[in-house]
Amino acid sequence: MNHVKKRALSFLKEFHAYSVDVECLADILSKQGYTVVEYSQYSNDPSVEKLLSSLRLEEYSKSVKAFTYVDSVNRIVFIVEGLSNREKLILLAHEEGHIYNDHMDAGKDLAGQDIIHEQEANDFAHYILYPSTLRSIYLFGKFNKILIILIFLSFIVGMSFVGGALYKKSMQKMYVVTQNGKKYHTSDCRFVKGKDNLRYFTLDDLIDMGYEPCSECIGKQ
Repeated sequence: MNHVKKRALSFLKEFHAYSVDVECLADILSKQGYTVVEYSQYSNDPSVEKLLSSLRLEEYSKSVKAFTYVDSVNRIVFIVEGLSNREKLILLAHEEGHIYNDHMDAGKDLAGQDIIHEQEANDFAHYILYPSTLRSIYLFGKFNKILIILIFLSFIVGMSFVGGALYKKSMQKMYVVTQNGKKYHTSDCRFVKGKDNLRYFTLDDLIDMGYEPCSECIGKQ
């Protein structure tokens, strides 16, 4: 398992992020000491304009849709206003990837100045938004339609290593964890039946996250 995926799993467990959405990410960023500021690439309110000017970010803010800024006083995630909820979710997850993977510790005020860091932030966002990718596709239909088509085509032609890896993972048995529980269960275990906010992971992922098997449903297998 690569280090970014491990960090993503640690993030989900640390913040009990069993349903990652815009509100959830905004709350986590607040707990980490960050303020989310929406801005316009054309004309801002005086307070936002003054902030961007004081940090000398006017020109930079016009070239990107979201970025993270840190100095001795400020911890700010800037994001363009007027985005769809979907766009905002992806961008906030990406910026969280920079923050949680300690990209700001490199002594830079702005995240996203390194190609490797950008790729790590992209991977992190993918993992926290889709921890069980194909299961989400087949059981909940929550995955982006375009990505479904791309994955389906990759299976048909047999040319995508990533598609093959995801398909292999989908064939593994999935186990259930509750929001505050420390053990994993089979889906028919009496301890999880009827509960909301359940999450599904493979056995490998659960072991990496430190969960233990339920003695009731796993122990009897």
